[in-house]
Amino acid sequence: MSNDETDDVKSHPPVFRVVHSEWHSRELKELFHSLDAEYRDNWRTPPDRRATPGNPPRVRILNERCRSERGAPRPGLPQNCYDAKWLASQTVKARE
Repeated sequence: MSNDETDDVKSHPPVFRVVHSEWHSRELKELFHSLDAEYRDNWRTPPDRRATPGNPPRVRILNERCRSERGAPRPGLPQNCYDAKWLASQTVKARE
C-alpha cells in the first residue's frame, strides 16, 4: 500500500503527500486511489445510515513530483499488481 508523509505546516485536518512504492503498477495505484475516493464518499454520505461520527478521512495530495520509495513488495499478488519494469529487474526467485 502507499505510504503517507505529513506536510511540514500544521493544519487541521492534517494534509498528507502520497508516496508510492516502486513495485506498484499503474493499475494498482489507480485501484488504491479509487478505493480512497469511495471511502471518502461513503464517509460523507453513508448509504445505509446517518453521517459517520469521528475524524474525517485523511486529506491526501497527489502531485507530479511525488516521491517513490523502494518499499517491501507484497508476495503472492497477481502479476499485474507489480510494475513491469520493476518485475523485470528482479531475480527469478523473487518473481515466484
